[in-house]
Amino acid sequence: MTVHDLLKAMCIASANDAAMSLACYIGGNEKNFVNMMNNKVKELGLVNTNFVNPYGFDDPNHYSSSYDMAIIASHLINNHPKILEYTCIYEDYVREDTEKRFWLVNTNKLVKFVDGIDGLKTGWTNNSGYCLTATITKNDERFIAVNMGNTSPTIRNKEITELLQYGINTFETKTLLSKGDVVKEIDDISKTPKNIVLKASSDVIILKRKDEKIKNYELREFIDLENNNCYVDVYYDNLLYSRVKLISDNEINNANIFKLIIEVLKSIFLS
Repeated sequence: MTVHDLLKAMCIASANDAAMSLACYIGGNEKNFVNMMNNKVKELGLVNTNFVNPYGFDDPNHYSSSYDMAIIASHLINNHPKILEYTCIYEDYVREDTEKRFWLVNTNKLVKFVDGIDGLKTGWTNNSGYCLTATITKNDERFIAVNMGNTSPTIRNKEITELLQYGINTFETKTLLSKGDVVKEIDDISKTPKNIVLKASSDVIILKRKDEKIKNYELREFIDLENNNCYVDVYYDNLLYSRVKLISDNEINNANIFKLIIEVLKSIFLS
């Protein structure tokens, strides 16, 4: 089967054999891939998750939490949004043009029956009960909700829908700094170009209650042109909220001695 079909089987129909095949394809074998999973968990700073297998079967040392699942889901969507092209599908086929054509139906029924939900993943074992990490987009804002340990998919779906609706009704995002915003302009005759415009390399967005005013925020720049280490710290409510790298549209180089002399003379005679 193609990787494309394996992804469909895993994301739509929760196919454990597809998850295992992809794990071995990526990691070489199951053990190596599980190590990769646990290393990613550590990279994300999560302390209540440990994986023993790539498909979620019960094991005393295989566990996670709703918080950790939400962080993992956020990381996945932000860094690999193409996954939503698979998780949003309600029904499809693998091996479409062969005699082994096989029908898939999404285990997450909400992608069909709730407008805006386009993922993400269901789960079930004897020990975990019915679980779902779901995501919805409304008014260009994305929310993630996690529900674990339910006794039926009906209750799970009802509670996850209520959680998502609560998020939509209660919270909103506001942009403190937009990608491309000019943060600092510098005139430095030792550089080429001498007029340097530093811009934010990414957005800084806060989540707040709809009835809450934006608190005080402050931008604190750190400029080190010699080592190409320029960034801005965004403080929100007196706490460090985000650090954003500052970039220039033009490559910044040291001016040669001839240009430097010319600029010094200009500053003397034209000032």
